[in-house]
Amino acid sequence: MKFFGAFVFVTLLNLVSVKAGPTPSVYLNDSYFNYYAQEEFTECYITGLTSKAKNTRSLTITSSVKDQSTGKRYNVGGLMADLTGAKATKITIPSGHPCSFSIYDNVLKNAKYLKELKIATSKEIYVYDNTFTGVNQDIDITGKGVNNMVKRYTKKYLQENLPEFIQNYSNLSEYDTRISLYNIAKIVKDYQINLSMAHGDNGAVALFLKQGSTLGINRAAYYFALASGFPEKDIIVAGDNLQHGFCLVNFNRKWYVYDAAKGHYNDREPWSFFQNINDYMEHTLNPYYGRLFKSDLNSFVVYRAKYGYSGEANPEKENLKQWLSKNNKGTLA
Repeated sequence: MKFFGAFVFVTLLNLVSVKAGPTPSVYLNDSYFNYYAQEEFTECYITGLTSKAKNTRSLTITSSVKDQSTGKRYNVGGLMADLTGAKATKITIPSGHPCSFSIYDNVLKNAKYLKELKIATSKEIYVYDNTFTGVNQDIDITGKGVNNMVKRYTKKYLQENLPEFIQNYSNLSEYDTRISLYNIAKIVKDYQINLSMAHGDNGAVALFLKQGSTLGINRAAYYFALASGFPEKDIIVAGDNLQHGFCLVNFNRKWYVYDAAKGHYNDREPWSFFQNINDYMEHTLNPYYGRLFKSDLNSFVVYRAKYGYSGEANPEKENLKQWLSKNNKGTLA
């Protein structure tokens, strides 16, 4: 995805006024961060960490910083600092943050101890293809702001890379809908199944690290399906309540398995990607666990937590059959 990434920073550095020449640069600091701004703007960007910040275990992004020479206050709009040497295990963008915030390419890879990125703010958060490159694979991505961050990333990804995948599904036949959803699943088909990750079930983690459990990867496919315009009421994330997660999609009140992590990709027959539940148990789940294993459909669950981070929803999951019945959602194909 060719997002503007560090381009924003370069643009700030090179912006010129037609009459007045380059806009004066402003360099600020407090006890935790060094910042860069330009006089005519209202936002600044974190460009460095002080020794105090590097030795802090829980690092909270400052909301704003004041220029002591002019009295002007700048909102903190992004993190582009090299985090080499940082001992932080947690970085928080607080709930009261006053503006949108960007975390730029390759910023987090040198924060070797980082275990949690908490997005507590409801403001827009911008992340890019390489924001999480090299990050600790056991990172957890949490907070109410994760929803906006994921929605913005997936929508922008499709707009920049695969605009033809953004559909008005109400105008598509079931056949064309299946082909479109098959192509959406292919976005994540090369994500690595990694069962050793501490938070691989977290869909945001799987999306940004491009690896996770089958549940995490299918959650990522679910986000792309929604970003493409597929109705949220017609797709759910489910699982066998043991080790496998998958999606289910609704066609005419029949729910078909849509498994982006373990599904059979066949470009000549993309419609066959969607399986009825019995075929899925026989040909995917049972062979995975062993030839004598028999899946128990009665134990299957629907995940009510959209992302899967701790404390997101209570309860996180519900019996699948009971959920379909009590909500009059139809039946499994």
